[in-house]
Amino acid sequence: MKIIIYITSLLFMSTISQGGITAQTNMRIPLQQGYNNNPSVRIDDITIDPVNLFIRSEPWDGRNLSLQLEMKVIDQAKEYTTFLGYYEENDDQLRNNYPKAIGKYLFDLDIRDNGVDLLINTLKYGDEFVTDLKIEDSIIIEDFVITYEFGSSENLISPDHNYTGYDIRHMFRVSDGKDKGTIEFEYVNNRGIIENNGTKEWNGFKIEILDDFREPLKLRVTKYEKE
Repeated sequence: MKIIIYITSLLFMSTISQGGITAQTNMRIPLQQGYNNNPSVRIDDITIDPVNLFIRSEPWDGRNLSLQLEMKVIDQAKEYTTFLGYYEENDDQLRNNYPKAIGKYLFDLDIRDNGVDLLINTLKYGDEFVTDLKIEDSIIIEDFVITYEFGSSENLISPDHNYTGYDIRHMFRVSDGKDKGTIEFEYVNNRGIIENNGTKEWNGFKIEILDDFREPLKLRVTKYEKE
């Protein structure tokens, strides 16, 4: 029988059918390798189902994943699949695409010698997180809401038809419960000359795109006192 963990947003406590687990401020769920071996998590109106945990124990080459958690996200309006992964790139650099923000929460992996845990925490100002960049998906930090609107990537071509670089743009809607606005980020690499407009300030909030717009896109939101 599939176990479902219910988490209430006010106290961030959880209960498991058949027995009980309670957690305040965070949640740690030990994961088992394979399909449908892990409990679903119910948070507010969202259900997170860890469908499959795949672990590659042998050495890998190129961009093959060494670990990947497939999660199905179900809310009242839609259903989609997302992944938390840990992998090596061609330059031998280890990369990951977590912690990942979904709604009000941050989903992270703790990879240990004897296992892997899924960590769930409430998003806070100052947290670094990645997002799936799905149009109309919102990330919520207290009263601040940032919603992805669109993104584009364009090659730059010189008048003599030579490739000179690229231009990346991302636009978000923002709200603090009182005011609403739109912010746009841009990263241009033209003949090796870089223009990075990856930091915006709005209504006492600082929104940053980190890692030079490298995918997966990593963001951070901080709050400051307006003069």
